[in-house]
Amino acid sequence: MERFLEATRHPALGEALPPFYAGIVGARACMRSRAPCDLSRGIHTNVPARTIAIHLTHPDGDLLHKLTMHFAYVVPAGSPGRATTGRPPPGTGPYRVVEWDAHRGGTFVRNRFFRSSRARSRGEGFADRIEVGLHNQKTIERQIDAVRRGSADLAVLSDVFAPLVSQRRLRALLAGSPGQVQSGPAATTDWIFLNTQEHPFDDIRVRKAVNLAIDRAKVVELAGGPEVGELACQVVPSGFPGHAPYCPYTASPGKDGRWIAPDMERARRLVAASGRAGEHVIVRVPDFREPVGRYYARVLRRLGFETTVRVQSFDNGDVSNPAVRVQTGFVGWAADYLAASNFIQTAFACPAGSSFNLSRICDRKLQRQVDRAVVTPPANAAAAWGAADHRVSDLAPVVPLTRRRSAVLVSKRVGNVRTHGQWFTLLDQMWVR
Repeated sequence: MERFLEATRHPALGEALPPFYAGIVGARACMRSRAPCDLSRGIHTNVPARTIAIHLTHPDGDLLHKLTMHFAYVVPAGSPGRATTGRPPPGTGPYRVVEWDAHRGGTFVRNRFFRSSRARSRGEGFADRIEVGLHNQKTIERQIDAVRRGSADLAVLSDVFAPLVSQRRLRALLAGSPGQVQSGPAATTDWIFLNTQEHPFDDIRVRKAVNLAIDRAKVVELAGGPEVGELACQVVPSGFPGHAPYCPYTASPGKDGRWIAPDMERARRLVAASGRAGEHVIVRVPDFREPVGRYYARVLRRLGFETTVRVQSFDNGDVSNPAVRVQTGFVGWAADYLAASNFIQTAFACPAGSSFNLSRICDRKLQRQVDRAVVTPPANAAAAWGAADHRVSDLAPVVPLTRRRSAVLVSKRVGNVRTHGQWFTLLDQMWVR
């Protein structure tokens, strides 16, 4: 945790790392000072009692979620701060790492010191040994062939970032290997951001018009199909605490909050009322989302805007720089932990100049809702975050598109394939014949 706070001082990383632990006593000093970080005033340990006390400067209803993140993992002093090929740190779960290479993968074997009990949320694993290789688009076909031959048991077809195979290939696998393609929803939402400080999206009528005009079902198809994504009309994903179905941007909106179809007629009326028709819009789109980006540009043209599409590589970070004044583009947010706050507070809270707040929005009512929700006890926080999520929808600073799904191909001898809401396929819960 101290190393994480020290990393926030690095010029290249400070804006890329949310201040998850800034509320711990002494954390702000760690983030400002060049001296080694010291959280001894904020974190006290009692060895005989086997307890750790964390002192905060203000209430934080998400602290327990944040302590589950890898930034807060307990490791021996002097452990390296990044993945290496050296000796791995010890683990406390049902498996231990016997070797690991950041470029190739590694091996896990049973941890003989692990004991399952009712007090533990994690049970014992099934396999005695797990061999893990890294996946990418260059090797995916070899991995698929290995699974179909039975020399491997799992190949990743789509992770939380993007599909690794084409839609045609995925459907061929569904037809040719029935029951072997498994998928599950990921803790993500993809959306189009609309810069509320730039024309034409500084007018809420234009932002609402874009939300009404987008055909979300078509976006799902362009993004890879229903096997790797499901449509979204809100920022907080379905199934999350704090998600209350709400979709005012659909034809024939109903009380069930479902998206039904686009409403181009109503969208055009809003654009006409705004007086912004004819303005020029530059759409920034990462290369792996180009089909969706070009479709979005066509929608803008149908609404009466002149449009230019600029395709850029995934690592081109100028969209997060407020000085660049990007009008609109694409972003996908994968939850750091399973809480609605990670979507709302990170991407829409004040100040508007935050590198994560690409819509450059700072709404006082929304900020008050966020401030209340943050200090609400976790057991009662869902309603507070649900209200904030609805406020985001009403302000329309983004166009929610899809919630991604992870997909894997498994061998015929595999069973009990389970997907964690955040951590992908649970390899230790799979069994093999």
